[in-house]
Amino acid sequence: MSDEEVSRLLRSDSPLVVVEAPAGCGKTFQAANYAVEVAESISSGRVLVLTHTHAAVSVFSGRTRHLSNQIEIRTIDSLIGEVASAYHLSLDLPQDVGAWVRQENGRFELLANKVRGLVQNNKFIAKKIAQAFPVIICDEHQDTSADQEGFILCVFAAGNVKLRIFGDPMQCIIAGRGANDFIARRIHQWEQLKSQASFSVLDRPHRWINSGNDELGEWVMDARNRLIVGDPIILPHRPLAGLQIKFSENANPPNAFRYRPQIEQDGRRAINMIVRSREDALFLASSNDTLLAVRGAFPWLQVPIWEGHTRKALDALVSVLSRVESSDEERTRAYIAFLKSCFTGFTARFADVLLRQAINPLPRLTGQLPPLLEEIAAEIRAGFDHRAFAQATKLLQRFVNGNVAPFDNLTILHPVELRELTKLSEYEDLGTGLANISAQWSRLNPKPSPKSWCTIHKSKGLEAAFVVINACDRKHFPNDLAKRNLLYVALSRATHQLTIFVSRNSPSPLIRFE
Repeated sequence: MSDEEVSRLLRSDSPLVVVEAPAGCGKTFQAANYAVEVAESISSGRVLVLTHTHAAVSVFSGRTRHLSNQIEIRTIDSLIGEVASAYHLSLDLPQDVGAWVRQENGRFELLANKVRGLVQNNKFIAKKIAQAFPVIICDEHQDTSADQEGFILCVFAAGNVKLRIFGDPMQCIIAGRGANDFIARRIHQWEQLKSQASFSVLDRPHRWINSGNDELGEWVMDARNRLIVGDPIILPHRPLAGLQIKFSENANPPNAFRYRPQIEQDGRRAINMIVRSREDALFLASSNDTLLAVRGAFPWLQVPIWEGHTRKALDALVSVLSRVESSDEERTRAYIAFLKSCFTGFTARFADVLLRQAINPLPRLTGQLPPLLEEIAAEIRAGFDHRAFAQATKLLQRFVNGNVAPFDNLTILHPVELRELTKLSEYEDLGTGLANISAQWSRLNPKPSPKSWCTIHKSKGLEAAFVVINACDRKHFPNDLAKRNLLYVALSRATHQLTIFVSRNSPSPLIRFE
């Protein structure tokens, strides 16, 4: 459908409208415009925009700032958390639901399940939300869990609500075991939702039209259509404006760690030339291990890693520190895992000594083991809490930045996570500190440096003039559902020039030459 037809459908009397929104096709523009238009026309209540990330909250807030009193924009997790806090006794939860959620991984999912059951069994709660928000807009709905979607549909069914849902199953990407099953379930949920709704598809590639690169936009849309049905994308032999194909092989032997490529000389030379010649490029890899391997091949290039809008290492540490019953050893092990995530070169030997010195210290360290580790361990022993670990981190960073041996072999990978841990030392209460830091982060809505390394997972929602996809071979992009989605997200980030490094010796089954 044309943009005008989609806009008319959104404004129609249909209670439920679902819009499939491929990358770069104007989803945020359509959703924000509709929010503004309907906010100016409804006689009571407010428009509610639900997103999945604080970054998306910031984007919508910026586009609707002049109507901030009439449009409420928040993450779906925050709305679920507010309902849970209001009815915590009914859910058998503590009043501080946020602190309870942070105590253990997976509790966001458990909370969504509890709140969904609550509103299903107590219709008055859903009706109260519906009365407050007669229009609800859901953004990036492909990332919604079954319980989150069930919660939204309970509110929709409770009153006279207009529900507008935007999403793209092809942009549902998740790592780890079970990724294919998870995405398959999300596709099934999406198809069920479409069958109940007035449905439309945005199909005009504005990202590329606006940059004067129509040919690349048409190719990306064709690649999307092929990947949806399980076909490989087509790399044309003829020149295509905005698309560049380079060849690079993995120099590792076949039995080497399969996700950590060793780039051969021609590939290194080509990547080096691109990095040095561009001031505004995004260099993508399919996983953290691959990203570190590719980046590690060019230690002389001062290109930062974009850490995204999530803090996985810090969240994992905070979840352990938030548990009152966690032991000093458990807390120290969690802190060491945090350091391993944030630094390269933090060896198992360093980790073992630091753990021992924090829990059962020796009088002094000898041999090749640095006595400075005892200074870091002493900071940890001062409290085994967020403040103690923050002080230990400050000391370790000082050694690293000062090139103090043997810490001169360490490289900081995630400076933002380190900085936010040290900020937590300013707060007596861990939960309050984390909430304040998260709020500051969402208000700032930071963006990657003009030239950055990035995993494909953390590139979702970004665009860049020049994008490079590294290690696009059979090991990194086999023919399964999760990798098809991952490849599509990578292909759709570039506005002007997309460069793909492919393999002749081990080509990905997701790619075929014309």
